[in-house]
Amino acid sequence: MSKKDDDELATTRLHVMPGEVKKLRDAAKKGRNGHRNETMIYMAYRHGLRVHELVRFKWDQVLWEEEDVYIQRCKGSESGTHPMDDWEMKALRALARAAKAEKGWVFRSERGDKMSENGFYKMLSRAGKAAGLAFDVHPHMLRHGTGFRMNAERCNTRTIQGWLGHKNIANTERYTAMGSSHYREAGLGREKGRRS
Repeated sequence: MSKKDDDELATTRLHVMPGEVKKLRDAAKKGRNGHRNETMIYMAYRHGLRVHELVRFKWDQVLWEEEDVYIQRCKGSESGTHPMDDWEMKALRALARAAKAEKGWVFRSERGDKMSENGFYKMLSRAGKAAGLAFDVHPHMLRHGTGFRMNAERCNTRTIQGWLGHKNIANTERYTAMGSSHYREAGLGREKGRRS
């Protein structure tokens, strides 16, 4: 593949697919801060977090008793509470044990400071290369992936809007365009066992 082809592919991909997120997580957890890195990718994708929201995630946003997390949105978006799943609760508990404290920033650098946006970008880019993805991965691809995944899972537009914190539903409509799962359900996919 030529550099020009790489550049064209990079500009056409706006989101990652669920299988690619799994590859990113698997690659990220092999590094020195593997658990932190995998948890960051998981939470960014699960909750549709912007990198700014992810690196500023604090322990007081983890509502253990309710099994929720408070998502503090930026850019004028609507903040709100999201449920945690089992994997996420276990991952956050492990980070809390490792940090020996449940105050301040959840995702810290090796120096103990807040993880920087640039640090997350670099880690995600390295994970993409290690995972063998054919395009450069940037953090906002995880957020877009959340919207497209929710649409493929048949979440309605209002649910996607609320989950991503969009004030204007027009920002959500990009995710509700017909995708391959819609076409397969309409009988337009390849039949199993039949070769084209």
